Amino acid sequence: NGNKKGKKRLLGEDEPISLIVTMKTIPAAKRTKPYKISIPHSLFNDSKEVCMFVKDPQKETKQRILDNGIKNVHKVLGVTKLRKKYKEFEAKRKLLGSYDVFLADARVVPTLPRLIGKHFFTKKKQPLVIDLTKKNLQAEIDGALNCTHLWVAQGTCSAVKIGDTGMSAENLTENIMAVVGVLPNKIPKKWENVQSLELKTPESVSLPLYSALPDAP
Repeated sequence: NGNKKGKKRLLGEDEPISLIVTMKTIPAAKRTKPYKISIPHSLFNDSKEVCMFVKDPQKETKQRILDNGIKNVHKVLGVTKLRKKYKEFEAKRKLLGSYDVFLADARVVPTLPRLIGKHFFTKKKQPLVIDLTKKNLQAEIDGALNCTHLWVAQGTCSAVKIGDTGMSAENLTENIMAVVGVLPNKIPKKWENVQSLELKTPESVSLPLYSALPDAP
């Protein structure tokens, strides 16, 4: 991944960059699952630490990872171990801070909110869902890591992470184009309901990319 190598940085520090979509009307139906959007340049470079939540027994998934020579998963936790070892708030907080990315077998996702706590979700580090029943485990993991996610909020604004300030302008642009190409299809009424698109870091002002013209009187 060439995101971090030999490229001019946009800013001094690596802060997440999000594409903010503002809709004209609030979505009527609440959606609890995010939309996955494939991007050409992963948000997670090779230095990121990855933890995977799996069904018991965890040793089966560990052995499968070993047998397939998979190098980009650094920790595997089964539901039982997660329940026993990370029961206390402080243990959950330490787990959250120990890894950059969390993956979860789709079969254990319904049990995760009460096992890992709300901070994984408020910190936007909720596990990325993968299907461990698929034969090609490496492709399933890579597919999750090469996606970004659109969570359609209950209000008019939703955010999609498209990179960070350590990525090159070229790679960021390609990620933006990939997201903008499909994002309107994920929201009710599509482009007709898009009021604006803006880029933003946690500390920056918004950079407008698109704004809908006022409706004719």
